[in-house]
Amino acid sequence: MIKAIIFDYGGVLGENPNKNIYQRVAKEFGVGKGIIKVNFLKLIFQIQKDQIEEGVFWKKLAEKLKIKDQRRLRTVWPDEHQKSASINRELLSFIGNLKKKYTLCLLSNSARFYRNDSIEKMLKKRFHHIIYSFDVKMRKPERKIYRYLLKKINLKPADCLFIDDSKEALDAGGQMGMRTILFTTVPAFKKSLRRALSEETN
Repeated sequence: MIKAIIFDYGGVLGENPNKNIYQRVAKEFGVGKGIIKVNFLKLIFQIQKDQIEEGVFWKKLAEKLKIKDQRRLRTVWPDEHQKSASINRELLSFIGNLKKKYTLCLLSNSARFYRNDSIEKMLKKRFHHIIYSFDVKMRKPERKIYRYLLKKINLKPADCLFIDDSKEALDAGGQMGMRTILFTTVPAFKKSLRRALSEETN
């Protein structure tokens, strides 16, 4: 029986602002967007798990991109994230209606410098538990982060419904026994969620 619903953030609740970030950094420093993306993705796993200090992260990224003004990069990147980051208020409102009946959890791979105070306030009103990869030094699809969450909410995998836009993350949760929904659009998600929850009552 589903007792908890677990949501990803980026690509589900929030828009992924990386495209805008790559575009601005490319314009500011004269570096190709493809090069920016490739090198950022090589380093992001470490910062998401808090394995390297932020200063080291920006130094390495600047070196990879051949950007001399590391301080400027460190300012521009988070600034564009703050400007471009947005939350899906329709979905957030819909989720709020589930809070009385289900334990709602947010499980997100993220970097500490991406935190947005206004968005954080909205999330805290909707979710019982919020787990960021940088806080626990683990990230999806590592099974230990799912085990950490299950222990925190004191539930079994079969009690959980997991929503993410990453098939890799969902596969890991599914292999542990969670029910899963691949997020594509809000209408499709609502339909899949209603179906999943109605099956519980039949």
